[in-house]
Amino acid sequence: MTHLITFQTDKFDPRGESENPYNPIAGEGVLNWLRTRLAPAIALSKPEPEDFGWCCSVTVDECVYFVVASADLDQESPIEWALQIDKRRSLMDKLRGRNQHGPDDPLTAAIKSAIDTEQEFREISIDTATR
Repeated sequence: MTHLITFQTDKFDPRGESENPYNPIAGEGVLNWLRTRLAPAIALSKPEPEDFGWCCSVTVDECVYFVVASADLDQESPIEWALQIDKRRSLMDKLRGRNQHGPDDPLTAAIKSAIDTEQEFREISIDTATR
């Protein structure tokens, strides 16, 4: 299950980001900010462009995650940003119902805490429902 956090802010300028060669989607600035906020306790990789936004990988408690940030470049102020947190699970984990990405996930909690303490972020929403 992918966790989804959305928020609005003018803190990041998507037009100042590196070009995403796959799709005109922003997210690099948010991931760079998040890398700084979570370091040194949690070490996100350098953001890489993907066709669905910008992506980092991270390992927390021996679990591998992908964190994706995205925003439409054509939005007016304030820009709505989306962070998707995806916990990678083996086929056996999935078949046996182990290692689930539950609402109490430590990476999701750390990211949510960083976002909650940023005064320039508004309309914060988090979806950690299991499906």
